[in-house]
Amino acid sequence: MKTLSYKNHLIAFATALIGAYSLNNAFAADIPAGCDAACAASLGLSSSYDYISSSSGHDEILSSSYDSHGTEKKILNDQATKQVARQISSTISNRITSNIDANFSALSNAGGAGDGSILKPDSIWSTFSWSRLDNDGSTNPFETDIYQTTSGVDKKIGNFYIGTSLAYAATLSKLGGLQHDDKHSVSIVPYAAYVFNKNFFVSALSGYLYTHSDPTFAQQSDTHGNLSEINLNALHVIDNWFMKGKVGGRYQYGYTRTDSVGNVAATTDNTDSWTFLTEASGGYAFQNGIKVFTGVLYELSNRQNGLTLPTGLRTFAGENSVFYYNAGIDYSITKAFTLGANVQTDLSNPTVDLTTVAINARLAL
Repeated sequence: MKTLSYKNHLIAFATALIGAYSLNNAFAADIPAGCDAACAASLGLSSSYDYISSSSGHDEILSSSYDSHGTEKKILNDQATKQVARQISSTISNRITSNIDANFSALSNAGGAGDGSILKPDSIWSTFSWSRLDNDGSTNPFETDIYQTTSGVDKKIGNFYIGTSLAYAATLSKLGGLQHDDKHSVSIVPYAAYVFNKNFFVSALSGYLYTHSDPTFAQQSDTHGNLSEINLNALHVIDNWFMKGKVGGRYQYGYTRTDSVGNVAATTDNTDSWTFLTEASGGYAFQNGIKVFTGVLYELSNRQNGLTLPTGLRTFAGENSVFYYNAGIDYSITKAFTLGANVQTDLSNPTVDLTTVAINARLAL
């Protein structure tokens, strides 16, 4: 009886392998260039697909159902852009709060504002982050990994801080099983801040972003966009304890051109969104230069223009609001060099999960 059972398992496994091989051959069939749905049906293939022959000689499939992932693609673009803003905004806050309050600077073992040379930057900084974004519970599931590095330099002139940042992000997405969408983004975002006193300062950033998208089973696209954000920031220190907060707004705009391929015409699309945000955090600074902190970020975004949201994605995409929890540690190794790490995850979205892990470094010059 056991031998028969093993044989049945082997037969079932072999049948599955044959079926998978047959399916793969069906997708790799020799399909004439410009073959439409009727042509595909005559070849015994699904009429729900458009087929073309690529210049490389390999057949590609343009799924007409890929448009169902258009919303997800916009969400991914939106989140990748927001990650750039979050990293720069967080860096500005950490940079300035480490200097504006003398007691906090002493606890942080933080360096000053450089040597005063008008041509020499006061500090350079860099942040690397990995973000995981998925919505396995949706009818249109996707899984995304965002690998992002952002670096910048800044200078203190009187009560002003001015600087600029350069970022690169690789966004690797899996949309609905077979479909993949790889994006590569670069951005240059100048920023500035003005310190009112040891408790309050205002910061702003605005810059250009470019994204190239190279999905499977669909056309490539290029997006040119603008990202702007302004915040009022606060710091209060009580002995070794500190509290930080900010309130502000963010604006994003993107113009996307999708290439033509086969029977599919080129298209253009414009999207923009506003986000109201507020953040509160607190922590403790040890005498040896270590700071630990935790906090909550709240973002309330309007729906993007022209974006129709399926059920289950509305909260995440911005029709409602999202809370994010974060915790981290900073260590001032010397008065000039600081290392840090933090993790952030969403709290209020039952369908879509976003988790980010980041490490950062700053060197005072």
